[in-house]
Amino acid sequence: MVSLINLRLLRIIFFVLVLTVFCPFTSGKIIYVDDDVTGANDGTNWTDAYVFLQDALADANDSDKPVEIRVAQGLYKPDQGTGIIPGDPNATFQLINGVTLSGGYAGIDTNDPNARDAELYETILSGDLNGDDEPVVDLKTIFDETSRYDNSHNIVTAEYTDNTAVLDGVTVTAGFANDVEHIVFTPGPPGHPNDDYRDPRKHSVGGGLYCYEASPVIANCTFVLNAARRGGGIYNYTGEPNLINCRFVNNTARSYSDYGNSSGGGLCNDSGKPVMTGCEFIGNLASSGAGISDSSSSDMIVTNCIFNENSADYGGGICADVSSNLSIQNCKFTKNSASELGGGMSCWECSNLILTYCRFTDNCALGEGGAINSYKGDSQLIDCVFENNYAYIGGGCVIDSDEISFINCAFIGNKALSEGGGLSNSIGYSVSNVYLKNCLFTGNSSGWIGGAINFQENNGEILNCTISHNSALYGEGLCFQPFFYRQTNIFKITNSILWGGSEQIYNVNNSKITITYSNIQGGWEGEGNTDEDPLFVKPGYWTDINDPNIVVEQNDPNAVWVDGDYYLKSQAGRFDPNSGNWVIDDVTSPCIDAGDPNSPIGDEPFPNGGIINMGAYGGTAEASKSP
Repeated sequence: MVSLINLRLLRIIFFVLVLTVFCPFTSGKIIYVDDDVTGANDGTNWTDAYVFLQDALADANDSDKPVEIRVAQGLYKPDQGTGIIPGDPNATFQLINGVTLSGGYAGIDTNDPNARDAELYETILSGDLNGDDEPVVDLKTIFDETSRYDNSHNIVTAEYTDNTAVLDGVTVTAGFANDVEHIVFTPGPPGHPNDDYRDPRKHSVGGGLYCYEASPVIANCTFVLNAARRGGGIYNYTGEPNLINCRFVNNTARSYSDYGNSSGGGLCNDSGKPVMTGCEFIGNLASSGAGISDSSSSDMIVTNCIFNENSADYGGGICADVSSNLSIQNCKFTKNSASELGGGMSCWECSNLILTYCRFTDNCALGEGGAINSYKGDSQLIDCVFENNYAYIGGGCVIDSDEISFINCAFIGNKALSEGGGLSNSIGYSVSNVYLKNCLFTGNSSGWIGGAINFQENNGEILNCTISHNSALYGEGLCFQPFFYRQTNIFKITNSILWGGSEQIYNVNNSKITITYSNIQGGWEGEGNTDEDPLFVKPGYWTDINDPNIVVEQNDPNAVWVDGDYYLKSQAGRFDPNSGNWVIDDVTSPCIDAGDPNSPIGDEPFPNGGIINMGAYGGTAEASKSP
């Protein structure tokens, strides 16, 4: 799966390079559009530009390719142009193979009409055909605003186009794909497998952009205040669109009982393979996947994207389900929320979930998984950070996948009302295999069990992890429990540190836990185990949310976690992540050179004693040196 994703990424990167480097030098026709001109309106130059974008598209469609349409700042509606019926909500701007539609030009009333800045010279494609939309006060009521009932169903459409169809630098707004009463069957192209119809619900999906079996390039565009049953901003079916540096702001989706739940306030992907790079999803709303909804055997790659303040019942930022394959890289999820599962994202029966270098901060779910809720399939999380997330169960994550691995991940200051402050495997429908390596759990809290982690019907291994200063009524570090006493956990813990509190491990129903070469506060039987102060550089602490100068107990209702430095002190040198330098201490941690002698030392810097350190940094290039 990973190799296929990498191949697709290389193909997209190659295409983008070709597009950005060679397109300016490609000869082809240029058509001009400016809604302020009064010339011949034949599109040959800025003075004689077309007034209506539909006329330029008709010209481009009949012209030899490639063609570039340059659109000046202004307001353009799909029901305007020769042969177009005014007020027709079915009118749409159709993307065309070999045609690049570029907005953001200064236009005729400026010193340089060819100056281009999509923000300064905003080109707006609007679905408010009658210009009577009421201002949006609350996205939850946008479907009750009758002023939008006559808006364009799909402002832009891409049907059966390839990646030579380009939309660049425009704002798409006020699409309203909510016509479920008038189902329109439209014919596909001759010989197409679905030549009887394209999509019987076309007018209820994709308010901003309707993408059907198409692979256009959508770059530097903003989708704002669009609404649909599915895909308020964009609806994609089976195609492979490439979205680059686009913004999805305050889009929404609404459900109808006879057509299922709403999904994808920003974007709804249905069986397609979109690639998103450098995009932002902000303040979108839906029943599932307020930012992105991904469903039905889809493949999706999301890189360098931001998800902020999106809200849904399931998956505030992203919701994916049923055999989807997701690769999410270097993304930030902040202040997203879910009334049920997955404040940051929810993945239900996905085949593969791969997250690398992602950060989840201040996300919230009233049910399970403040940052992530994932059920079934395989999950791999590498170099991810979960901080200050909240849920009833699994403040950071609830993951009940078949195979789960966390590598170099940090769970900091997450909170669960019931169980698993940082991480919980609590659904219990299947036995999961869990692997954690070089992970850090600090300042997580639970109102009942498993301050850092609650394991339930798991087999797994914890290797070189630091689990410190977490809080719970039972098991401040770890809790092992069966699901309705069906099966005990079988776990191996090696080269790890569990410290800062009282009861670090709470074992229900005699789960089989083997611990060796680890530092466990309160002690634990096993070869190489110890019970000594690990001498962290600066442990974190709880403070009053109203006064950071007051240190409080971890169970104080106003307590917030101030993270510390969990590197091990060393007289030979330890890494300082703040300065990036190596620092010499006056004492040395007993956890240095105390790991399993048979474990490889990995990337530990010299001198390393030939034995791996305990804790999250053991075996890494940032491990403390041996005295």
